[in-house]
Amino acid sequence: MRRKTTNIVYCRTGMQASMTYFVLRYLGYDASLYDGSFIEWSKAGEMIRTG
Repeated sequence: MRRKTTNIVYCRTGMQASMTYFVLRYLGYDASLYDGSFIEWSKAGEMIRTG
């Protein structure tokens, strides 16, 4: 992770990602939380890439 780029955090439901978001912000990182997380993304039918 880099402090000068926006780091987008997410998890399956958003609960764990929200804690990560606050910790990153506290440590001085530029962070953004994808609130819908993986469940919303997969329901929308968007492409999922792995690897």
